[in-house]
Amino acid sequence: MVRGNAFDHSMTRRALTIFRSLGDWWPRACAMFFTNALDSARRKAYPWLSKHPSFVAPRVLASAEHRIPVLSNDLAENLRDGITRTVPGVKGVTGPKSVTFTDGTVLDDIDAIIICTGYEYDFSVIKGPGDPTDPAKAPDHFERINATRFKDPHVQFARLYRGFQSEEYPESLAFIGHFFILKAPFVFNDLITMALASLWSGKVPLPSPDLMTKDINRHYDTVVDTLGRGPLPHLGFRIFGSDTHTWLNKVAGTGVTERVGCFSMEAWKLWWSDRKFYNLLMDGADSPAVYRLFETGRGRKAWPGARDQILKANREVKEMGEEWRRNNNVKRGPLCTKYLTANPLVSSE
Repeated sequence: MVRGNAFDHSMTRRALTIFRSLGDWWPRACAMFFTNALDSARRKAYPWLSKHPSFVAPRVLASAEHRIPVLSNDLAENLRDGITRTVPGVKGVTGPKSVTFTDGTVLDDIDAIIICTGYEYDFSVIKGPGDPTDPAKAPDHFERINATRFKDPHVQFARLYRGFQSEEYPESLAFIGHFFILKAPFVFNDLITMALASLWSGKVPLPSPDLMTKDINRHYDTVVDTLGRGPLPHLGFRIFGSDTHTWLNKVAGTGVTERVGCFSMEAWKLWWSDRKFYNLLMDGADSPAVYRLFETGRGRKAWPGARDQILKANREVKEMGEEWRRNNNVKRGPLCTKYLTANPLVSSE
């Protein structure tokens, strides 16, 4: 939190549009720029973390390509106040209540060890035909990715068009949740289901086999390159995904990428007739209601309350940010956020 502004809510539609476009042109530099922005937000919000062992040598702070940021509302303060301590890896349990760490430190008052593993994507429910992780279906049998330095042997690459649609059975098989970009995952998954409804109902033609293969191979090449330089938290993560985001909106029939953040006639009309609202869509808090704002005659119907919901969300963002600044005696800054618990920490502790 910086002056009442959470980093993730500063990623407006305008910022993300620019970011994705730059990422398509120069991905590694854009990833580094994003990492620097996260680091800057962390230094401003929690200056004491700069001297914490998690952020000094020999600890290597990888870029956003290789690490998922930690979001917490109290971890930074707990580290500062000593409520929470960070320790190196566990070497072994050496007694009923004692643990030895990899640096030789021993603690003998341990009550429990909680293994926070997170979750992995498991495709084992699909056996034989339709299995996107089957090496026999990959041009190189996954030899290139398995030869990379940082490949996790327990995680398999999934050959999925646009990250979710089966290459073998695009008309009837998809995997929701495996693919994501820099968007709220549940909102993004809803957008994917909207696109699938259009594809599977026949309202939009299915992609050709050649098109699917090119998309999958391009992502595969990116993953192989990334794993050659460092770990990749999730193989389905397309850090930029500009073309996929645009494609999803067009297939789903949301009308968003055709009316906001572009230079189409529809966008000019909206900007000219309702400039204040257009600017709010571009520079305000990115509300999921935008995907139900426009009636396009295809896809899911527009929601009559979408505009009011967008206005309400941005109003609440503004009010709660001002309240935070009053409580912390901070003068008014730029647009703030509704969710005051989203604090970016670039750390994997």
